[in-house]
Amino acid sequence: MEYIKSLTEKDLCDFILKTKESLYICLPLLQPAVLDAIAKMPNNNNSAKVSVNIGVDFSPETFRQGYGEIKSYEKILLCDYNVLNMKDNRISFVISDNVGFYLFFESRYFIPADKETINAVQIDPISIVRLKQHFFQKCKNKSDFSNEIANAMINESIQLHAIDYPGSNSINSTKIDVENIENVLADLKQNPPLKPDYQRVVQIYKNKLQYIQLEFVGANLQSKRIALPSKALPLKNAEFKKKLESKLSLFDEKSRIDTFDLLIDFKEKLQEFRFNYTIPLKSRKENVISMLDKIEFEKELEVLQKDLKEIKQKSIKKVSAQIESTRKQLEVELDDFYYLNYENLFIQNSLFDLDEETKRSESHNSALETIYHIKWPKAHELLDGFSLKVYFSDITFEDLNNKSLLNELKEKNIINEADVKYISEINKGIEIVKEVEPK
Repeated sequence: MEYIKSLTEKDLCDFILKTKESLYICLPLLQPAVLDAIAKMPNNNNSAKVSVNIGVDFSPETFRQGYGEIKSYEKILLCDYNVLNMKDNRISFVISDNVGFYLFFESRYFIPADKETINAVQIDPISIVRLKQHFFQKCKNKSDFSNEIANAMINESIQLHAIDYPGSNSINSTKIDVENIENVLADLKQNPPLKPDYQRVVQIYKNKLQYIQLEFVGANLQSKRIALPSKALPLKNAEFKKKLESKLSLFDEKSRIDTFDLLIDFKEKLQEFRFNYTIPLKSRKENVISMLDKIEFEKELEVLQKDLKEIKQKSIKKVSAQIESTRKQLEVELDDFYYLNYENLFIQNSLFDLDEETKRSESHNSALETIYHIKWPKAHELLDGFSLKVYFSDITFEDLNNKSLLNELKEKNIINEADVKYISEINKGIEIVKEVEPK
């Protein structure tokens, strides 16, 4: 058996599946494929159930560092395994029956499961006994431990003749030369050493929170004004145009309340919805939403969207009536204006002296002509403008490097002191890398 070798995740799983009596495995965490292999062992042989002993550093930090997936651990918690939590342990090994390897596995963020790296060293029989005892207290008393060590020493002496001479099966290596250094420096300049850390840290907080913009589009419809065409009036009468300003709003205060009572209630409900799910930020135009709340947020948003659709349908008759009321009111105002200014507008230098009925009729026609030139909105077009728009965006590394934003997130209890400390440590590491980067 090779003294130093490469073990991919598949190789480790195959090694585990050959276990007949006992398995001892220590790693920061076990990946899902490894847990699956352990669960299959008792079904792969005819002997008694395999004794399984697992040691992991079961902590949030270890999961964040990419050594395992939390959802996989439901499997081992439901099985009859000896699973121990070994805080901050990074001594890794696997012992299947009487064969074992020290393991030098890295985070999945850095090394893919199928990449072949030199990462395993065979464990001698004496060390196997000591590792089992140190980590899992296999022997219940000193006498049993002494017997185990004695048997291991005998086993070690028997195997001496099979040990390879160092160098006869050495690893593949080459001398580092100038060209090698230049290539590595060039690569590091393009891809900084801590780039995986950037991705890892950002991914952690992407899974915690998101930026959100929730906009009620068309909410300013209540202040909608009618645009009076520049050529609508036969005389550029600034004073009259100023007087008309107050008449060009589609909805006055009373009609706003009468026409948009349902929308006013909806806006209040929307404010409550915002308050329940989003947290405003001073340092950004977006709010923040917790990813834990996002599913419920989207469910309630869907209900609001349906409510808004019904409100628009119920409001269309009122809006249409208000548009017609504004049109008639403006028609009256224009009619009076043309009548009172008839001589200045229509019969300057004229020899005719028109009667009142003719002046009233022609003034009315002029008012209708002006009204005709105005582009009047349709009720359904105005109400179509009402909608809820939601935009999500992810947190970036630049955001996590923004001290004022971090302080605000902490003040609003979106992150805690441990998060701030963790992010600060990462930022310090990045600053150090920037200082020593090749120019």
